[in-house]
Amino acid sequence: MISPGDPTRAGEKLFTDSRRVIIDAEAAEIWPVLASIGGEVGWYYANWLWKLRGMIDQVFGGVGLSRGRRDPQKVSPGDPLDFWRVAEVEPPKLLLLKAEMKLPGEAMLCFKLQPLDDGRTELRLIARFLSRGLLGLAYWYGVTPFHSYTFDGMLRGIANAAQAPISSGPERFQEKGRQITGWKNF
Repeated sequence: MISPGDPTRAGEKLFTDSRRVIIDAEAAEIWPVLASIGGEVGWYYANWLWKLRGMIDQVFGGVGLSRGRRDPQKVSPGDPLDFWRVAEVEPPKLLLLKAEMKLPGEAMLCFKLQPLDDGRTELRLIARFLSRGLLGLAYWYGVTPFHSYTFDGMLRGIANAAQAPISSGPERFQEKGRQITGWKNF
């Protein structure tokens, strides 16, 4: 049995960055945009940063952005999506991606669409990173300053691509409990 003091788990810490936006559209109208993320469409904002991250990944022996997507409009569990792998899909509610880039830890990116009573939709973007060692801690604190710029821009870009106005946000929020399914080890 591995205990928290063992070297393989040294420096292990789970970080979460959660953001949301309220979009004046039904989840079914936003889903096709969300399901098209990555590949030729890009990440809806700061594609140059995603390309830079892909180049860094390739320098360290990773796949980078070279894999693209199997289908430009549909996602299925197990599909490669740039340097991510689709872990779970529940149209039009959930898209969960697991990082396959070279990282000092494990990362997941989750998009959730929550219908509201008034016909609007809350879109949540939740990034989780389980750091490994001091490099993992340094990595998280090194990329965190870019999250506000990139993630808030992505949320606005998804709404824009869906041709739907934003009525609130983007803003950070605190998740209650374990809201991401599919990441059983965390």
